[in-house]
Amino acid sequence: MPINPIASKHIKEKVISNSWDYIHENFHKFNESNKIKIVLAIITKNMPTVIEGEVTNVVKMPMIEKDSKPLEHNIGK
Repeated sequence: MPINPIASKHIKEKVISNSWDYIHENFHKFNESNKIKIVLAIITKNMPTVIEGEVTNVVKMPMIEKDSKPLEHNIGK
């Protein structure tokens, strides 16, 4: 029988909580190399994968002109 999504989310949160508790209580026991690996793994997992929100203020710059002629963008050429 498959686990329902609410139970699955609860289990995931519990595993993450237990993992954080273990790392917090035992971090001093790891050697320097493993500490670095742990920190790098935590940093990559804690980075957001979805950006939430919206853009509300967009400023459109007017065309730049020189001698009454618009200048062309020359980015990356």
